[in-house]
Amino acid sequence: MIRLISGAAAAILLALVLVLATRDTDNGLGANSPLVGQLVPAIVGTDFAGRTFDVDEHKNSWVLVNFFASWCVPCIREHPELDEWSRRCSCRCRARRP
Repeated sequence: MIRLISGAAAAILLALVLVLATRDTDNGLGANSPLVGQLVPAIVGTDFAGRTFDVDEHKNSWVLVNFFASWCVPCIREHPELDEWSRRCSCRCRARRP
């Protein structure tokens, strides 16, 4: 009986090692989104300063659009980083901040 339990435990352990050894590695830098590589949807609107924004006017440049909600905890956490990025890149890019 002990041999059966030991054999089953060894088989489970071997299966676990095989699963972990053969899975795709993820260093946390990749994006697992079906939207990556797709065309941007039409984004037209007015910013907080009253200026109009149309994403089609920025076809040859990078555009970062942040959809922020005051009740969204991840949005609140990432906002200081985006604000700092905007300040650091203001000399190289045209950041639109309210």
